[in-house]
Amino acid sequence: ISLEDETSKVYLQRINLDREFIWGEEGIQLDSSDDNQGVYGVYPGPIDNTYLVHWARLTEFFDYYDGRLQLINDEGDLLWGNHGIGENASPHRLKIVKTSDHCVIVARSLLVNGDEDTQVTKIDSDGRQSWDLKFSTLGEDLRIERLRASESDRAGGVILIYEYQRNVTIDDTL
Repeated sequence: ISLEDETSKVYLQRINLDREFIWGEEGIQLDSSDDNQGVYGVYPGPIDNTYLVHWARLTEFFDYYDGRLQLINDEGDLLWGNHGIGENASPHRLKIVKTSDHCVIVARSLLVNGDEDTQVTKIDSDGRQSWDLKFSTLGEDLRIERLRASESDRAGGVILIYEYQRNVTIDDTL
């Protein structure tokens, strides 16, 4: 991370076992804006020899993070455009559930009319969203950090495993 004029620009670098820079001396810069940014996770990509990067930048109003996903190949090409894909994928509200079978499955917590819903999205290797599922939690907190997905079935579906957080009151007067 390079600090310039109290803002940060994020660079990614790939290094081989001989400690040589693969993507040039500077590396790859994510986005071209001067907003405060940070990388929150790097995962294996949905296709061989790719890397999925979850990054976010603080908006100009500094009230929320504009989170993005970016797919990068071995040569350092940004496969999902300079800005990546996604919107409001805050690092605190997004979980990479699975990356395999030429797709990425992500879950986001969304505030809808004061209630928190969870949206699960399947993204193909070209960055297109194949489906969105919304779970209305009906006042119960869906724990996205515990959300898991099975291997894809041959028809392009997955089995999602999730749990709701239950608030249990224990009567200690007995």
